[in-house]
Amino acid sequence: MNRAPQERLRSWFGAEVGPYAITRHPIYTGLLAMLLGTLLVSGGGLWIVPFPVALILLEFKIRIEERLMTAEFPEEYPYYRQRVPQLAPGLRLVTGHRAAAH
Repeated sequence: MNRAPQERLRSWFGAEVGPYAITRHPIYTGLLAMLLGTLLVSGGGLWIVPFPVALILLEFKIRIEERLMTAEFPEEYPYYRQRVPQLAPGLRLVTGHRAAAH
């Protein structure tokens, strides 16, 4: 099996460049931002239901993906998870992570 992609990812976790330095799931963050924007611009209405549903479904998908990434990169990914927020900077309510008291 070609290990080159895994080696590139291993080195990438330390680099944290682009949107992956801000959030671990930039595509999901963008999707949720578009849904929230649509909800706000439309004044609520029918869009009030899809946003929380999408948030819940994406959280399940994220948990599955992060389990797979942790299994594939047991040393690098947990450290990356500690440094970079799941969906948005400063938003750790959904994941249940608490900031460490200093």
